Amino acid sequence: MLKSVLYKITRWRMRQNSQRNFLIYCSVFVGMFAGLAAITLKFLVHTMEELSHNISSNLPFHIIYVFLPALGILLTVAYQHFVNRDTIQKGIGSVLFNIKKIVQTFVIITSIRS
Repeated sequence: MLKSVLYKITRWRMRQNSQRNFLIYCSVFVGMFAGLAAITLKFLVHTMEELSHNISSNLPFHIIYVFLPALGILLTVAYQHFVNRDTIQKGIGSVLFNIKKIVQTFVIITSIRS
């Protein structure tokens, strides 16, 4: 079902827009999405900062500043171990390889439907 929807979208895009316009539209979409992600990340960082200040003001010796980074490391390790079981690779090579696989799959799907 997803393949048929993607196929219909691709056919409509090819009939309505040129490749250049499509790239411009995608660039605008990616830029807006990245801006929203940056705003969300900034909001979350400020919220965590306020939370840590509020907690530390009620505790003696500001010990929360030691435990919050440890909690973050613990949550990251747990996520990597239980949810994301892939090996962590350095560099951008693995990202480019995964993008290449996705693009090749999409090209094969569209060429089969044509």
